[in-house]
This record gives sequence, structure tokens and C-alpha cells, in this order.
Amino acid sequence: MDPYRFLHSVARAVPKLTLPSPSILHFRGGREAIDSVAYPDLAEFYSDLARVYCEEVRDLAAAGCRYLQLDEVNFAYLCDPKLRREVQNNGDDPDALPHTYAKLINGAIAGRPADMTVCMHLCRGNFEGAWLAEGGYEPVAEVLFNEIEVTGYFLEYDTARAEISLRCVCCQRARPSCLASSAANGARSRARTI
Repeated sequence: MDPYRFLHSVARAVPKLTLPSPSILHFRGGREAIDSVAYPDLAEFYSDLARVYCEEVRDLAAAGCRYLQLDEVNFAYLCDPKLRREVQNNGDDPDALPHTYAKLINGAIAGRPADMTVCMHLCRGNFEGAWLAEGGYEPVAEVLFNEIEVTGYFLEYDTARAEISLRCVCCQRARPSCLASSAANGARSRARTI
């Protein structure tokens, strides 16, 4: 907490802190990455993981954090047909995982104060013009916009590899959110409030 406390003490604007989404601890390795002796039931793993994140978010709030960003790449990866097949080959259901991850994320941020903004950043990997995934948001849109209790989104949406249909955006609950584009070519991001 000391680095955040220092940042908070010297910042002239509301500082944003980013955390990797808790789904990262499952997605890359699947069931094989979770100790089956400690967690014979994955529901217990997800519950413990949500609790640990929730405690961290509460500690950050107590240190003054009011703007938190979750870097959630796995929802974007679940838009890619090739990666969806890999998930299935690892024994997971790519249609069920978004629901599981939504519940996990909601548990992780459940203890945040009412005045803390929590946004979710989704990208397909943009390192020097290279990316890991592609595909529109259709496979995850209903869950992403209707089940996850974040304040806003930073989405890659105006590139050929990350199309977002108006139907995806319109399925949101009635709440203001921000969609920001993160184009791979380094162009300035554009944000739209919906």
C-alpha cells in the first residue's frame, strides 16, 4: 500500500490503479493450474480468490483509491474462435466461463465504496502492433454488459479484429458507461459515453 499512498499524496488528479483481473489465475492454465488437493471443487477456489481480491480492494479504498481498473484480457480472448477451441480442448466450456468470471469479478469488487469507480479494460494484446486474439464481442456481450457490476469499460472496438455491434452496446443495463478505443497503431484513444 505504501507506493499507492505515496502516489495518492502527490497526485494532482485522481490517480488510477490497475490490477490484473482475477480470471487470469484460471484462464491461462485452466483446471491444471489449480491445485486439486487444495481445491477439489473449483467453486471454492473462485470463492477464495474473490475474497482475497475483495480484501485488496477494501485496503486500496482505505488508502484513498477511488479509481480502479481491472485489466481483463480473458473476455476478449473468449471472442476468438481459435482460443475458444483451445479452452474447450482444455476441458472448459467457453460459453460458461464468462458467467463464472463475471461472478468472480463481482465478488472481487463487492466491497468497494460507493464513490469508487471501477472500470474494466479489455484488449487482445497490443505489443508493437502484435496481438494474441481477434473477434467481435458477440460471444461474451450479454455477460460482459449485463452481469458484470463495473462502472465503465475500456474496449478495443473500432478495429477489424475487434468489432462491436450496436446490439452489444444496447444490451447494457441502463447506466452510463464509457467505451474507449485502444487502436493498435498508437493513435489517440477515442472515448464515447453511452
